[in-house]
Amino acid sequence: MELRQAFKFFVTVWLILAWANSAQAGFGVSPPWVIAEHLLKGSHFEQTIYLVQGQPKEDLIAKVKIDESVVKDWVSIDRGMEFRIPAGIQQFPMKVLIDVPQDVELGDYKGSLRVQAGKETFKEGAVSVVLGAVVDLKLRVTEEEFLSFIVRSAKIKKMEEGWPVKIYFNVENTGNIRGRPSKATLEIWNINLNKLLETSEFSDFDYIEPFETKEIVAEFSNQLSVGQYWGVFKIYHDDVALRQDKQVFDVLEEGSLSGWRGLVANASEWLTWQKIIWILLGTAILGVLIWLKRKFKIKIINVITLPIRILRKLLRVRITFKE
Repeated sequence: MELRQAFKFFVTVWLILAWANSAQAGFGVSPPWVIAEHLLKGSHFEQTIYLVQGQPKEDLIAKVKIDESVVKDWVSIDRGMEFRIPAGIQQFPMKVLIDVPQDVELGDYKGSLRVQAGKETFKEGAVSVVLGAVVDLKLRVTEEEFLSFIVRSAKIKKMEEGWPVKIYFNVENTGNIRGRPSKATLEIWNINLNKLLETSEFSDFDYIEPFETKEIVAEFSNQLSVGQYWGVFKIYHDDVALRQDKQVFDVLEEGSLSGWRGLVANASEWLTWQKIIWILLGTAILGVLIWLKRKFKIKIINVITLPIRILRKLLRVRITFKE
């Protein structure tokens, strides 16, 4: 008898734990922390946290609560303390903002914020909280200046003959002072990678504010003709290479990217099926209006305003009937 009761007890506990793990797996945060170890007095810091759902079939209302701690007044959320997570988005970005007071003492500070999410009910707009996650805050206020960079991405874009080679770097300044990478170098090789054609260096980057991510551009003059080439590049902070890569890029004929030829060539970047449908619909309507004008000598303005005039007459009829 006692053995049977013990077995029931362990089964019950196992089911509860399994249910809890399943509930937690439905909603979470990534990463589950905000860490900033090089904050200066009066500095501003931002970090993006992703609210992750397993099956985002419905809209959720998210509420953020900052636990009581010294850093409570330092912390805010870019979307506000309550916001909607639309259905269909598995990873929803939420930016945590840290503003360090000028009069704070140097040292380590900890805190946390809780994100609760639930379905919006129809009764008085109440929200029933069913999911939750915790983000730990680990902050250090120091007086030491620190400069460091992370290069998130780099891309050489198409160019026309006579244009400079442009490399677009997406760079995060993880330091606590304003700065920029020191230089970038570029080697241009033929498409078979067996002949070095040109080498160049660039150092006039835009500055990046502390804890900011920004796209900066390196430009390299060249004597390239139309064709395909390999670009082998490095970007440096002092003498340390932050990133090195090689990419194929195209040099096109003059006018291929600028003017009407460029507009047609790059149409795929801005033209969508919705825009195509609206363009075709607008063209068809314009064609009908022109045909009506020529066939029946009707003024286009009269055709356009016809629905408005009909509506006004209907409203007059309704008013007369009521009287």
